[in-house]
Amino acid sequence: MHGWPRALAGAGLLPSFMAAAHLTLTWFDGPVWWVVVWLPVLLAAFPLAVVHPEPFWVACLASAVLLIVLAVPGFWFGYYLHLPAALVLFTAAAADPRRAPWRARVAVGIGGLLAATATALYAWAWAHS
Repeated sequence: MHGWPRALAGAGLLPSFMAAAHLTLTWFDGPVWWVVVWLPVLLAAFPLAVVHPEPFWVACLASAVLLIVLAVPGFWFGYYLHLPAALVLFTAAAADPRRAPWRARVAVGIGGLLAATATALYAWAWAHS
């Protein structure tokens, strides 16, 4: 399996991890909230456990869809911080250069920019809270 999709999946995990860590340290206290806050991180990490390309693609899409489904009720509570991870996982599903080299380059560029922007914004928000 090529390294680009795995790198994007790892890059999608970073903003999700930062959001969950920030919410755990600043807002939510108690074991019930820990499950609510860290479940999206586990969903974002799931594709990294898959080895073969075809199941990896399916795992990225499934994780992204589940993160978006969890983000919908999160909008009601102001907890929509895992949405960039879902977008990066969508780009990771398209980033296999053996299938379509041009599409993979575009996906890596878009996914890398999304991950870097989300990580920078979360780091800035964490520093100013």
